[in-house]
This record gives sequence, C-alpha cells and structure tokens, in this order.
Amino acid sequence: MGDTLAFDFKVDELFSSNTTIEESVIKFVTTNGWPIEVAFTLELLDGSGSLLTSIANQELIIESGMLDASGKVETPTTKVTELFCDSTCVNNLNETKFVVINVSANTDDFSNQQAVKIYNDYKLGIDMAIMVAGRIF
Repeated sequence: MGDTLAFDFKVDELFSSNTTIEESVIKFVTTNGWPIEVAFTLELLDGSGSLLTSIANQELIIESGMLDASGKVETPTTKVTELFCDSTCVNNLNETKFVVINVSANTDDFSNQQAVKIYNDYKLGIDMAIMVAGRIF
C-alpha cells in the first residue's frame, strides 16, 4: 500500500535561512507485540513528479513479535533501524515537492502460511530520533 504526500519545505531552512544541513540519521526503535512485520520505501519526487531518490528501499523497520505454536505473540521484538541521509540526500530533500510512501506488511512466516491470531492486548511502541550534522543558526 502507499500514499503520496505534498512536501514543501527546505531542510536547509529548518532553523533559519542560514542553516546548512550536511547529513542526517533517522533512528527508529520499535517494540512490536504484533505478528506483523513492516517494511517501507520513501520516494522523493520533484515538482514534475520525477524521482529524485529513494530512502529506505523496503527496509524492514518493524519486526514481527515472536509467535508460539498456536500463532499468538508470546514475546515482543525490539528492532533498531538507522536511515542515513548524506549530503546528496539532503540536497534532494531540498528539491522534493512530493513524497511517495510505499509500505508492505506481512505476517510472520507468511510464505509458509502459518496462521496468526490478533488479540486486543497486542502493543506497538515506536520511538524516533533525528540527528543532524551541519551549521545551524
């Protein structure tokens, strides 16, 4: 599944017009108590809809919880994902007008069609941090 979002700000003007971002890292820490894994890709498009670059490229950011023999999650799984954005990526972000988010989700061991169960006590925790390097004024 996917969606396209308008994106209209310059990363280099995040704090002021004198800011220069050289690189950044987006860090996700997920704790997943669901029997689902999630991967995503961010496609950065310019004003004419042409692809500038992609970030993550179907990177698995949420790993499925560990299942017992009956298909119920018995242990949540914690996963740390770091997405790096170098100077070329930052420059592309400055030119981006649209972001296409492509997400794929699968149940654990879906290729073997193992049955899973969904319960109302399942939980998902997501922490996100962004580190930037450059000159910030």
